[in-house]
Amino acid sequence: MALKDVYKMEFKEWVDPEFGYTIKEPLVDFPCRTLYFTSNPFLDDNEHLIFAAVIDGVENLYKLNYHTGEYVQITDEEDVHCTISYVDRKNNELYCRTHKKIFSVNLDTYEHKEVFNVKDLEDSSVNLIPSVAITCDGKYLISGYPIKYKMKNNDQEELIDNLYRLFKIDLETKVQSDCRYTNYKVDHIQCSPTDPTYFTYCAWGYWPTHQRAWGCTIDGEKGGPLGNELPREHRTHEYFVGDGSKMAYHGKFFEMDNGVFRKYKDTFGIMDYDGKNDTVYVCPKNYKGAGHSCMSKDMKLIIGDGKLDGLGRISKLYLDDTDMTVKVTPIFTHNTSMTGNFNHPHPSISKDKKLVVFVTDFNLTKTPKFYFIKLKDEDIK
Repeated sequence: MALKDVYKMEFKEWVDPEFGYTIKEPLVDFPCRTLYFTSNPFLDDNEHLIFAAVIDGVENLYKLNYHTGEYVQITDEEDVHCTISYVDRKNNELYCRTHKKIFSVNLDTYEHKEVFNVKDLEDSSVNLIPSVAITCDGKYLISGYPIKYKMKNNDQEELIDNLYRLFKIDLETKVQSDCRYTNYKVDHIQCSPTDPTYFTYCAWGYWPTHQRAWGCTIDGEKGGPLGNELPREHRTHEYFVGDGSKMAYHGKFFEMDNGVFRKYKDTFGIMDYDGKNDTVYVCPKNYKGAGHSCMSKDMKLIIGDGKLDGLGRISKLYLDDTDMTVKVTPIFTHNTSMTGNFNHPHPSISKDKKLVVFVTDFNLTKTPKFYFIKLKDEDIK
């Protein structure tokens, strides 16, 4: 298989007997998945989807017409990090990264352009962080990499600390400049869908103890942690919703129990893009909070992938302002094994609100791949 090669997949449609939704299944025998939650894999034409597939032992990216089944190979790399690719909707391009470089793919012509390579850095041994994003005007790319920083403590002892450089690249001139430096790992970079000067990311710590959503202007002059940091809270998987003025996120609360961290509460939050008006809804005890969720542009439909009554479900989430809780209505039991990022569901909603796409391996009983759920009229009103 090679760049620009065109293939065809067939689909099987069946009605799920549990909840009555029509499921559209690709009839392929290779593992395949969609993009990470930071970039919706559905393109704006309501015809195409970006997916990744492992074929002949190598994972690459493809553009699928999910009506006809025709798909085109759009990358041909040995170590492209497929699911963290990012769609530039203004210019209809996809930005991808390997450990060492970032490149763009024109989604019409499939032309490739290298944007950044670590070989041009003073220390070319570094690997890029697993995140890349494009400002909504299509002018700047945001990413980062770790650096070793030498300093002296108060006793004048020389120390070396791990820092992370967040940088931007002018995509016209290819000139790079600093956004900011951090002393924690950075992940989940996302650019505002309406403000080309603003992006968010996750300040990454050990899973049960600290994850935190941050915002920042691309010049690094303004920004900081978003929302009210609560004791024992792990707040992450944040994403822009609606017109970009709001953000949604997931909260998970842990406590130490006999030397082991245990989760005791899940929440779903909505706040302004700058962290103001932070509103928290508590999930019911039988819903082990969505690992990931997504929201339609009109903010009327929220889809999550968390466990309900012990089973992994794709569910509709309703935020009830009367008691500040999350109401959960399951629409499909995915029950994926969650043994690795490849089989995480990562649900996404199509622009026309007709489809949800997600990934599952049905608890290791099938090859992990993506499936479509056809939404019902009552879901999209």
